[in-house]
Amino acid sequence: MRSCCSPKTGVSLAEVILTSFIVFMLLATVATLVGQYREVLTHTRLKDASLRSALGLQQAANEAREAIELITPPPGVGGAFPSLELTRINPNSPSRFPSPIPPPPPPPYDPRVPLISVRYAVDAGELVRFVQVGTQVSRQLIAENVLGFTAENQGATSVKLTLRVREDKMQRVYEMLSVVRQ
Repeated sequence: MRSCCSPKTGVSLAEVILTSFIVFMLLATVATLVGQYREVLTHTRLKDASLRSALGLQQAANEAREAIELITPPPGVGGAFPSLELTRINPNSPSRFPSPIPPPPPPPYDPRVPLISVRYAVDAGELVRFVQVGTQVSRQLIAENVLGFTAENQGATSVKLTLRVREDKMQRVYEMLSVVRQ
């Protein structure tokens, strides 16, 4: 009668070593791929934050262009200011238009009546947009990893906005020139 545990049916030492080598090579390859994936995710996250910063600066330039009044930097005053403050029409105000809308607006109607105050400033490393409607102030995060923000008059009708952000181990500077109404 034959035994199920014959000495000829076991696993040899060479087979164990070869299998272990293949498993360790596979684990090393997976570990390398996971490390590279983490690097790509970190780099993508930093690039995404930098892109949001550039878009936030574009938003500030657009609002400066639409402003009824530029408060900071004051018109005719040179130098860089650490914030941008302006007054503009509130696009969300239902009182902007009389209800129902008549064919010609009545004489006392002024479309600029519902004004809001908007201010862009750096707060704890973040570029923040503060909007004041009446007595209520709302805060909106525009950019993160901000090292600095300045608004500077460039002649009588334009403002230069500069945003410095930290991107990984370097500093990126975005500049935008906005033509404003005075």
